[in-house]
Amino acid sequence: MKINQITYALTVARTRSFSRASKELFVSQPSISSAISHLEDELGFQIFERTNQGVNISDKGLLFLEHARNIQTELDEINDLSEAAPLIKFRIGNMFKHSLVRNAFSELCLCYIDQPRFHFSLYTRSKEEIIEDVYINQTQLGLLITNSENKKDLLKEISKKKLSCQVLREMDMNINVRQGHPFLEQGDMNFNRLYQYPFVNYSLSYDHNINSILNFSNNVPYTFINPERIIEVDEIQARKEIVLSSDAFSMGVAYKRQKEEKNAMVSIPLPNQSIVILLIMKNDRRVAKELNHFIELLHAQIDSTLTQLTQ
Repeated sequence: MKINQITYALTVARTRSFSRASKELFVSQPSISSAISHLEDELGFQIFERTNQGVNISDKGLLFLEHARNIQTELDEINDLSEAAPLIKFRIGNMFKHSLVRNAFSELCLCYIDQPRFHFSLYTRSKEEIIEDVYINQTQLGLLITNSENKKDLLKEISKKKLSCQVLREMDMNINVRQGHPFLEQGDMNFNRLYQYPFVNYSLSYDHNINSILNFSNNVPYTFINPERIIEVDEIQARKEIVLSSDAFSMGVAYKRQKEEKNAMVSIPLPNQSIVILLIMKNDRRVAKELNHFIELLHAQIDSTLTQLTQ
């Protein structure tokens, strides 16, 4: 087993693609594929399951990558011994793609902007990928979202990986419409009247297809969503702009109005429905300071938003 094979495997795991790993490492894709195939032959099992959509990590592959990441981290720390200041690395996998997270991450970066050596990153992935990334130490912190009904099952899934998990916050699930929307005129909050209006879905909010949204709640199915009037986007800002400029509606946490916005968003809580934000991590002394700092900043962002909404 060679160091470059470990580097290749970790990069493929992080990018979920041989071609993206090739571009990032400036190594030809056949060379990476060959090196990893030889590594898998040496280990006696497949690390990656190749598919047309990319790669999946096998169960044994996850165990291997966990150890491989530890080896890489130790090598990085050895190399840091010759540097005047250590390289600070902090990576966040985020399923909750909201301005609250972006603002907290920006504040964190500003706090370290004068440090000589650091590498911070914030990326969006699915629930399964984030859990895997934290498990194999590719990522120091994962932000997941679910609802109150599915929280128990998700916590079981996380506990199987022996990861630390805490509930950051439980927030109202809201219907979000523009100020002056026809739905607001009658004031009775009969959500079934929303059926006549388009629903704008952000694809990474809760899952990857509209059927999962329609069945998000086991007790109160979202019958007010017309499956024949759907707009799906992969950018949360695009969803917001569509809702603010039309009679479409969306679902999620309440919006904090920005100073530069001409129109306001109105958020109406759904009865007995909530969004649960979970933090998952491993106990790692090397990033404890950055991790705790980011969590404090994120709490402050949420508190600020909730305070503004109640004023």
